[in-house]
Amino acid sequence: MSSVEEIKARLDIVDLVSETVQLRKSGKSYTGFCPFHSNTRTPAFVVFPDTGTWRCFGQCNEGGDIFKFVMKKEGWDFPEALRHLAERAGVQLRAPSLLEQAAKEQHGHLRDLLEEAVTFFQHQLLSTEVGKPVLQYLHVRGITDASIQSFGLGYSPDSFDALSAHLQSHNYTLEEMQDAGLLSERDDGRRYDRFRHRLMFPIRDGSSKMAGFGARALRDEDQPKYLNSPQNALFDKRNLLYGLDRARKEIRGKDQAVIVEGYFDVIALHQAGFPNAISPMGTALGEGQLRQLKRLSKSMVLALDADAAGDKATLRGLEVARQTLEREADPIFDARGLLHHEGRLQADIRVTTLPEGKDPDEIVLKDAESWLKTLQDARPIVEHVMFSLAKGRDLEDPKVKRELAGSMKSPALSSETVTSRNWLTSCTWTSAVCSMNALRDAGLRRGVVLRLRRFREKQISLQSQMIVITAWNRIALALLFALQNCSIASIAPCRKRAYRGFLQAISKIVIFRKCSA
Repeated sequence: MSSVEEIKARLDIVDLVSETVQLRKSGKSYTGFCPFHSNTRTPAFVVFPDTGTWRCFGQCNEGGDIFKFVMKKEGWDFPEALRHLAERAGVQLRAPSLLEQAAKEQHGHLRDLLEEAVTFFQHQLLSTEVGKPVLQYLHVRGITDASIQSFGLGYSPDSFDALSAHLQSHNYTLEEMQDAGLLSERDDGRRYDRFRHRLMFPIRDGSSKMAGFGARALRDEDQPKYLNSPQNALFDKRNLLYGLDRARKEIRGKDQAVIVEGYFDVIALHQAGFPNAISPMGTALGEGQLRQLKRLSKSMVLALDADAAGDKATLRGLEVARQTLEREADPIFDARGLLHHEGRLQADIRVTTLPEGKDPDEIVLKDAESWLKTLQDARPIVEHVMFSLAKGRDLEDPKVKRELAGSMKSPALSSETVTSRNWLTSCTWTSAVCSMNALRDAGLRRGVVLRLRRFREKQISLQSQMIVITAWNRIALALLFALQNCSIASIAPCRKRAYRGFLQAISKIVIFRKCSA
């Protein structure tokens, strides 16, 4: 990634322009009055966060990216704007050396080599006798010939030198094949084909350039089941998402990215009419992957199987997502006492748990409507984590209550996790009782707990604009953020106001609505 691309990936154009122009959200874009000419009637200045660009449709009739905006606003040339934005983004600038320029040319050559390998593997799958059983396996899995062609699936023969011999006939050297991740080396220095008797998945970056391969074993005794290209100059799976090259346009169009676990899941979902699906290739989502996604959409759904939904690795991945996509947030109480949080990216990250023993490809190939419902049932991160922690636990056990209360203080459940400008949602009353008892056990003010109990009993109804439907976990998190287990006397003035504002909010009306756990 070049310095210019990295700066664009790190800086949000809406944040940058908002420092000069008062913007108002209008659909997927933002509008305001152009800062480059006098106009107070028609807001003709538009910012497009999806593409990281702006345009004035009025007198200026100009547009561009963040660099063009800063250059025009400050009267700078490109190098000055580059230095300013690089400092702001924390990107270190330096001129490319001769070695780096040579490496760039070498990368292009290695990508050509990988494209030739794609052609070889496809031929082995579609036009040879040894590839017929693998082709039949794909058909049994529900993958059509059209999908096989469009995703470039192939077969690596059960040979130690079939691929290398083919590439040598096209004037590629063994050293280049090894640099591209296609060969492995024995202790005695001899090289051999890395992928043997495997189903091959070409992996491309977001610009559709070849980066490497994923390979599925076709024999039970071959381990590991999935083998990727090794880490090299082209293949860094922390910054790659399978299917992103094909899903970019759809993610923008639907304003949602669906993140699944495997290659087959992505292919089956695209085939069934859900082309906004991508996969991090068996790893937890990393910061580099999330930064790529946030430029396409700030709405993401993580589809997790029942086993992975509550494990520690998944929760750590959700914490990485929170840190990457959300700015540190502060609770804000509006004139009616409603609690919400302001965040830079307004990221809406949700989690949906798949039926036990089912993968997305199995669900969607059997019934596309059931997959659609699975996505619609996705929960915000906070609710998913809290339900995962409470699943199978005795909520009446005081020890369990204390453990859950302690879990509320973890980073993944901090108040920052609340989606920006999303109002608080509902949860079960049983969980609400558990939360309040846990808060009381944690030493928080008894009056708050008793007051919450009274509101549940009253179930007061007022005009719709005055109704606040709130969740037990959101209440707990807000209280923990405001009080930090301190007495009211020791709370800083700003937190005293948050505490009093919160009491004002719940003194109006809190309705706990029952829903299935």
